[in-house]
Formats: sequence, C-alpha cells, structure tokens
Amino acid sequence: MKYEAEVGRRRILGGIAVLGLGAAATGCTIQQGPAEVEARESGPSGQFIFGYGSLIQKESREETWPKAGKCFPVSVKGITRGWYDRVDTVSWGPTYLGAFPDRGATCNGVIFQVAQDELKVFADREKGYKLLRIPRRDITMLDGRSAPPPGKFLVFRKRVA
Repeated sequence: MKYEAEVGRRRILGGIAVLGLGAAATGCTIQQGPAEVEARESGPSGQFIFGYGSLIQKESREETWPKAGKCFPVSVKGITRGWYDRVDTVSWGPTYLGAFPDRGATCNGVIFQVAQDELKVFADREKGYKLLRIPRRDITMLDGRSAPPPGKFLVFRKRVA
C-alpha cells in the first residue's frame, strides 16, 4: 500500500511539470509577455541550470539561492531520471534522485538562470553530482516558446563510476 502511494505521488509530480499544472508551486512562467522574454534573454550570465528533481520546486531553489525562484518548464532529450544509492557500495542508506544519459529518454523539469556565484552555491548543494552541459538542441520549451533562450545549459547528473 505504501509503495503504491509513493508510485502514485511520483507520477503526479512528474505530470505536474509536463502539464504545467504546478506553475504556482514551481514558480515557473507559463505565459510570457514580450517584456519577460526580453528580460530573460538579456540576463547577466546566459547560463541555466536544468532542475529535474527538488530544483523543480520554487521553495527548494530559493532555499539555496533566494533570487532563484523564476523558472521555465522544459523537456530535455537524452536524460533519464531515477532513484539511486549515492554511494558506490551496497547500503541501507537513503537513495537520491539522479539523472543518467539515455539517448532514447526524455526528462521533464525546469530551467532557471544563474550567475557564476549562484552556480557555485548550487554546486555546493549538489555535491556528489557531476555538472555537465546539455546541448541547446535537446531542450524543448513547454511555455509556448519555439526555442530555449540563448545561453549555456547545465545539469547536475549522477556520477558514473
């Protein structure tokens, strides 16, 4: 029973980002006017983090960096997400959400813009994960835009042993 409830919760959370129903909870912009688009594209850093787990939630992003609340829903080709043990040996310890490359997979989540000092704070938060670049062509905007904004896209991915 507990397992079924957890599976149901995961499906709901995954669907929230895909369908855009979680705009209030995620802090994502679904409908944008020209001023929002211009402000986003002329930001200071031109680099974005792709959040596929706890970083989808506005409160989680803002706990790490108070100004990191604004995000944009996306789908990314070539990434699969799942629950993994953080250590290299078998353990009864907690599992964590991680992402691995998988050319046949698509992962939903959010992107949010970060400056270099913000990126360092998020890297401290995501210790144990490797920061990798996502090709811009692999990102599909779910906010009605035909293409992602110009910039560099990064993901904290599970380290592969």
